[in-house]
Amino acid sequence: PTDDKFFIRLTDSYNRIFENFTSSGKDIFFTLPTNVKSGTYRFWIDIIIYFELTKYSQVKSIVPPFYVSLDFDGPMAPKNLLFHADSPTDPENRWDNDTQVWLSWDPAFDSQVSVPIYDYILEGPGTYTVTGTTSETVLELPLTDDGLYIASIRGTDAVGNLGEASSARIFKDSGGVQIIN
Repeated sequence: PTDDKFFIRLTDSYNRIFENFTSSGKDIFFTLPTNVKSGTYRFWIDIIIYFELTKYSQVKSIVPPFYVSLDFDGPMAPKNLLFHADSPTDPENRWDNDTQVWLSWDPAFDSQVSVPIYDYILEGPGTYTVTGTTSETVLELPLTDDGLYIASIRGTDAVGNLGEASSARIFKDSGGVQIIN
């Protein structure tokens, strides 16, 4: 049927009504508000025949209610972010004396989807910065000059929401031990 005989009404779980007057019974497009919270929403579709035509026909909606999950929230910050001085299992996490360290963390948690990607940034003395992405929860990072290094890690969930960051610090000192009397 043509648009002048009916329209389609979509109602969500909060009884918000969205109407489409241009579908001609084919593809249906609705613009939903973006200020909704993450969660699962139930929708109902009704086919509405214009009042003046109701004496000539009867329509029943044959589309059952359906559910849509919306995810606008990023994952939680990764927990237990730790530097390791000489290997991913080295318990020393406060200082190092060579040019590489390992950083490990527990996977970030997202209540709706997986967290496949982590963004990292390592900032050190002066303007030293290393950035990148990884799918692992252990990362080898280079240290150049002596000084304080700060690493931040944040997860990105499977739908692209950026999560909160965790950070850790380590101090590199390549000088020898000095004994002062």
